[in-house]
Amino acid sequence: MGAAVHSADVVIEFSFHAVTPLVADLCAKNKKALVIGTTGHTDADKAAMVKLMETMAASPSWAEQLKSHDWAPILLTGDAYATFLAEDTERITGILKALGLA
Repeated sequence: MGAAVHSADVVIEFSFHAVTPLVADLCAKNKKALVIGTTGHTDADKAAMVKLMETMAASPSWAEQLKSHDWAPILLTGDAYATFLAEDTERITGILKALGLA
């Protein structure tokens, strides 16, 4: 799995929740983007993933990536992320309704 992660641009993880921490660790070590779509994580699993993301977001290598791609440094977790999802869903629903698609 390490070779696959190393050669990827981004890893999309939809496997079994017990595998997610292993994939996240490989992505962190290989400085690869990770999208997690797996369900079934415990609160402890989620807290560990948030801690990992916060550590990665505070790293010099991430700051280098932000600068080289001209990206804004945005990390949303917990209530802030829930608020973002609710507001964005409302915004997109409004657009879809205005287009007659919802």
